[in-house]
Amino acid sequence: MFDANMRFLPKGRDCFADVYSCPPSSELFKNGVRCGDVVLFHMEENGNENPLVTIRVPSNKNKIKLRAINSEAGVEDSWLVYAGNLDLTGFMNNRVGRESKSKATKVLLRLWVQMAEELKLYGEC
Repeated sequence: MFDANMRFLPKGRDCFADVYSCPPSSELFKNGVRCGDVVLFHMEENGNENPLVTIRVPSNKNKIKLRAINSEAGVEDSWLVYAGNLDLTGFMNNRVGRESKSKATKVLLRLWVQMAEELKLYGEC
């Protein structure tokens, strides 16, 4: 499930979410996401009660498309809460928000490293 802030974001928005719950049976858990992680997500459609989002999992190589409520994937057992924006704005100014922002920064750094490695493979860097 997604919190109300995450459910009603506009289509095309890239943001971060805190993972508050992620049971072993969920698709997220099977792809390396754990409770306490911060994940990057992309809104695939305009916000509504059950929006489609793409979530980049910790390996950064897999992307999972999920709906807020999807009994087949076990997502209703997972709880994702909007944390902040891709540009690292919008995070709460408290301990939880600062921890989320720190984790989000690490997600971005992993993406940069992955992109640099891919560029080297193609001789572009």
